[in-house]
Amino acid sequence: MQGGPLSPLLANIYLDELDKELEKRGHRFARYADDLICICKSRRAAERTLASLTRFVQDKMLLKVNQEKSHVSPVTSPRTKFLGYGFYFSRAKGEVRLTIHKKSKQKLKDTIRQLLTRNPRTSIENVKQLLAQKLRGWMNYFQLADAQKWTQEVDRWIRRRIRQLLWKTWKKVKTRIKALIKLGADPVRAYYWGCTRKGYWRISNSHILATTLTTDFLKQRGWSWLGCYKG
Repeated sequence: MQGGPLSPLLANIYLDELDKELEKRGHRFARYADDLICICKSRRAAERTLASLTRFVQDKMLLKVNQEKSHVSPVTSPRTKFLGYGFYFSRAKGEVRLTIHKKSKQKLKDTIRQLLTRNPRTSIENVKQLLAQKLRGWMNYFQLADAQKWTQEVDRWIRRRIRQLLWKTWKKVKTRIKALIKLGADPVRAYYWGCTRKGYWRISNSHILATTLTTDFLKQRGWSWLGCYKG
């Protein structure tokens, strides 16, 4: 059932029998397509439930259970992942809350790294649009998660990658000096940095780019990051 555009719909129809079985047993659970999480009061109870449900799915429903993805762990464990979300215990609120799983975070960064490569295979304007589409959809999906500190860190990283990309587009020394002066840099400093041989990534974190390719400037030019789609 996996792989095709109808997979989630077919899974929801076919696994309705499993939902009814879980409800009959009084389990607290959540399921989307073939991704299921079942909450138990203890590890021992969870292990019994996993074994019992595995038998039910394989013997009665004649479906194969992915043993690698099926496991017992505390809900706040890094291993616990459901639809891209993770869970953590908030001492301030005294409850378990949603966060973004580390694998989902890494996947986003990998995608952004590909979009903001130093040598994009498309125009800068297209890169802006693709980045905006990705970030908007991602923030809409994970809007229930508590991840403000992480998103702020990633936003700084995104802006640094944008600065690296723009610096790379100013290929010639003359172009860099002219661009920096146009953006308000002192001519002497513009000449110094325009002639520098420091690497692109190092330059992207420099004071000269932070004060010329500012956050406001990047936003005005149509660049975006996670914070642009908050709320």
